[in-house]
Amino acid sequence: MPRFIASPVVVEAHSWEGNTVLMPDEFRLAVSPLPDGRAMVQTMDGAQVAQRGDYVVRGADGDFVVVKAAKFETLFQAAEPDAPAKRAYNRREPINA
Repeated sequence: MPRFIASPVVVEAHSWEGNTVLMPDEFRLAVSPLPDGRAMVQTMDGAQVAQRGDYVVRGADGDFVVVKAAKFETLFQAAEPDAPAKRAYNRREPINA
C-alpha cells in the first residue's frame, strides 16, 4: 500500500487568551471575542469557537482554523523567525515501505 508524507508548511498561529490585542490585523478581522472569554473564528467551513488556550491558525491558503492546544503541540514546532509565513504544499512524496 502506498504511504505518503505531507510537505512541511509554515503557518502563523496565535494562542487565544481572551483578547485580540496582540494579534495582527488579519487575525482580528477573523476573530470575534465572546462575553464568556471564548472567541468566534470565521473559517471557510463556517464559524468555529476557540476556548482559552486554543490556537487560531492561518494556513498556507490563508484560511483560519481553530486547533486545540494539545493537538497543536503535537502537530507543530516553532519555525525560524525569518521563515516565510506561507508556503504552499501540493506535492506529496511516497515513503519507501
